[in-house]
This record gives sequence, C-alpha cells and structure tokens, in this order.
Amino acid sequence: MTPEEYAEQDATGLAQLIKERAVSQKDVVQATISAIESLNPKLNAVIEYFQDRVETLEDWPEEADRPFAGVPWLLKDIGAGEPGRKQEQGSRLMVGSVVQEETHLFSKMRAAGLIPLGRTTVPEFAYDCNTETLLQGSTHNPWDLARSAGGSSGGAAACVASGIVPAAHASDGGGSIRIPASLNGLVGLKPTRGRVSTWPIFIADRPLGHATEFVVSRTVRDQARFLDAFHGPAPSEPQTLAAPTTSYSGIVEMPLRNLKVAVNWNNGGPCLTDASCIEAIKRIGTLLSDAGHIVEEGYPDVEFQTFASAMSDLWSVEITTMLDHLSAEMDRPLDETTLEPNALKMISRSQALSAQNLMDALLTQDLCSKHFHDFLTDYDVLITPATCTPAPLLGQTGPYTEKPWMLDFGDPASAALCQYTFQANATGQPAISLPLGWTNEGLPIGVQIQARYGDEVTLLQLARFFERTMPWMDRYPPLYITTQAGAEHD
Repeated sequence: MTPEEYAEQDATGLAQLIKERAVSQKDVVQATISAIESLNPKLNAVIEYFQDRVETLEDWPEEADRPFAGVPWLLKDIGAGEPGRKQEQGSRLMVGSVVQEETHLFSKMRAAGLIPLGRTTVPEFAYDCNTETLLQGSTHNPWDLARSAGGSSGGAAACVASGIVPAAHASDGGGSIRIPASLNGLVGLKPTRGRVSTWPIFIADRPLGHATEFVVSRTVRDQARFLDAFHGPAPSEPQTLAAPTTSYSGIVEMPLRNLKVAVNWNNGGPCLTDASCIEAIKRIGTLLSDAGHIVEEGYPDVEFQTFASAMSDLWSVEITTMLDHLSAEMDRPLDETTLEPNALKMISRSQALSAQNLMDALLTQDLCSKHFHDFLTDYDVLITPATCTPAPLLGQTGPYTEKPWMLDFGDPASAALCQYTFQANATGQPAISLPLGWTNEGLPIGVQIQARYGDEVTLLQLARFFERTMPWMDRYPPLYITTQAGAEHD
C-alpha cells in the first residue's frame, strides 16, 4: 500500500478496503509503521510503537464485520490503555507504570476491531493545553514545526493531521480534544457527559464528570461511526445516558433541520480573539443565514472570571486527590523530582482551599451550568472560536516556562487556548471543533459548536453540512505522510 493510497482513506474507508480484501491488514499496519518512522522524528508525537504486535499480525482480521476491523490505532498515554502495556501519563512520577485493568472503553475498542499500535504524547497528567513535558519533550505541529500541537491530546492530533493514522484515541477534560483538533485542522468531538464510558479508571473528577474520552479524526463520518462503536455505559456504572434510538452513522446523513444559532467571539475572557478567528465565525454565520437558519449574536449570561476561578479550584482538588493515590501506587514522593511546576502549584492551590471554598466552587459551577443550559433552550447551538488564536509557538506554557495554564485565567497567554472550551466540560454538553478557517499563513482555525445536553445528532448533522459546503479534506500540512521530507503537498 503506497503512502498516497493510505493517506486518502479515513478510518471508515480503510476498514472497508480491508473488509473487501482490496488491501491486507498487514499492508495497512506496515504503512502506519513506515509513517511513524518517517515523520515522528520531527513530530515527537509517538512515544513507542508495539513492534511485537506488528510481527504477529495476520493478513486478514478474524472478524471482518467489525466496524474498524484491521484499522491501525494509537492510544493516548492516559485513560483507556491496553492492559500489560506502559502508560506513563507524561510524568516522571509514572515512569515504568503498566496498565493493570481493561476499561469498558478499551473493550469497545477491541470489539470494534481496532489494532492498537502505540502510545501518543500528552502533557503531564493531561493538565495543559500544550504538549510539552520534562519526560518526553515537545510535540510539534505538522502545519508548522515551531508551533504547538495543543493539548492534552496533542500527540494524537499531530499523528492524525500528518497522516500517520486516520483517527486516534483522545480525551477531553477542559478542551483536550477540541483544542488540538483546532490547532491541527481536524474534527474533534467531546461527547455529552456519560455518552462514552471511562469506567473503571480512577479519575478524580468522576463525581463531577468533567472528562470524557473519544477520538480525533479528519472526517465527520468517522466521528459518527466511532460514536456508534464506543457509546454506552459499563454494567453498574453510576453515570449513564440514554442510548440513541438509531445509529449516528445513519443520522449524520439526514437533512439538517432549520436551526436557531447563536454566535459569539467575545465571552469576557482575558484573551482577545484573533481577527482570523473572528472572521471565521462571521463567515459561517453568513453561510448559515443564507441557508435559511436564524443566526443571532449571543452568549450565556456568565461572568467569565468567576466561572474560571471555580473551575481552577475544582481541577486543583481533582488532580491533587489523584496524585496522592498515584504517589502511593508508585511509592514515589510528590516533589520537584517527580512533578512539573504546574502540578506542584495545583497541589498548593488545593491545600489552601477549605471545605467551604470547595462547596462554593461547586455551587458556582452549577449556577453557570444552568445559565448555559437555559441559553440553549432558546438556541439549538452556540458557535464560538475553539481557541482564541491559531497554533501558538511552542514554549508559551508548560514546564519550560514554569507558567501554569489553568491557575491564572486572568493571563491572556494562559487562557488563549481554553477560554472557550472548558465551559462544556463543566456543563456536560456535547461540543465539536471543525476546521472552518485558515490564516493567511495557512494555519488551521477551529470553530467550536456546542449543542444541548445529549444532542450529538444536531452537532454531527451540522458538522456534515459544513464538511460538504466548506470541505477541508483537500488541505494538507507541510509535514504529511505523502511528503516524507516535509515539502509542500500539491
């Protein structure tokens, strides 16, 4: 299978070729490994690939009727890992840690026929919008290697954007799917809270439900097909959501109903939205209006800094609780020898909070969530920038600057990438980032669409509408599987 043949397929397309025996599973996997070996030295997005699995693969999958039978797959280095494989979560605290238990989501990955081939980079414990760590270095954006791939699913997004894999495992606790999707020109859906199971991973925010796991991809149909494959709770799981009555893959192709749409590019945060991002919002607002939808400027009546401060308190308590457990598990201290400055500052913040402070933060989250849910009784969707800026240069946040990103929402640089995303994690709403704008330099601009709780259907149908009317599949980054050396792709 040539790089050109491999690169033109999304995950759904590859699965169909394998099912039809137009290409063998071994040929597809070899194309993936060749891409890793060629591109990863420049990207630093793949921590390791599983050579033992490559050597034992058969030509044809045993059950070709599985939706992604034989499709290569990369696991984010946190969350639903493969039992018996390393998962170090981007931290020196976790060096050598091995996954012990199979999660419900990983079982669904196996049942879908995906072939896990390796691990992708993450910021330490996935608590940054930029994928740079003391353990594994900096992950680069294939659109411009001097720029950030975003975070926390930065390694996954860089791999998909560069063509190493057509889709990859990702997760989102404050924007960690949508931010890297935006910076890398991809589709990134954060499903509704409870739609995709994280059970039984120890996640400190489980009672709050901020984090969920899913994928980054290049196409909307892949998002729908993965949602069909991954949705649903584990037995006895406390957080559940009613199952859809029909497949997302079928729904996504149905005609889009007339919508009432709110657009916004100034939510009161400290970072002024870049002109190119504002222009993208205005352009799609005009497109929707011309198509017969009602489009108005609007945003929930939420004071940004109050909401952001409450979330910072909750995140600090979450990660500190998790770190206490991991420290005991690994028998290692929580200090500067094992943790980056961001985590240490979050521990300090958590330790300074009283029980009343924590309750106040929870009440603030609930009140702000109510404002968002009430707003979306009047509107079908809310459209905003996914990030305030296109991909920033590396080194703006992370361990090399000792500048926390979430503990200082008053700082424009710290808030630039997550100013519009964390709200959907607090409310539980579904939200998606689509590559619907481009800078004069050719960098992708993500547009975020939020829908009502449980309404992935509207998100996917609207995403498919944009995919048809503003296609992005003909755009490739300079560093792409078919260019190998990083020359411009024609």
